[in-house]
Amino acid sequence: MRRATARPLWLPYVEVAQINEATEGACRFGATVLLGPRKGPSGLAKRRLRVRRRGDRVLAAKSERPWR
Repeated sequence: MRRATARPLWLPYVEVAQINEATEGACRFGATVLLGPRKGPSGLAKRRLRVRRRGDRVLAAKSERPWR
């Protein structure tokens, strides 16, 4: 994934059961999707969202391997 900044930044994430529904719900509340679905090194399907109000970024992730 390419970074838009020259320096590292913290990117909090939330794990969700249904990534499409979570993304649609976030967009209804004003979020903007910056990056479509991707698979990360941990096997998580990920989307990156930006919340418009404060410009914060958060990653929504759905695990293919549920935690036990």
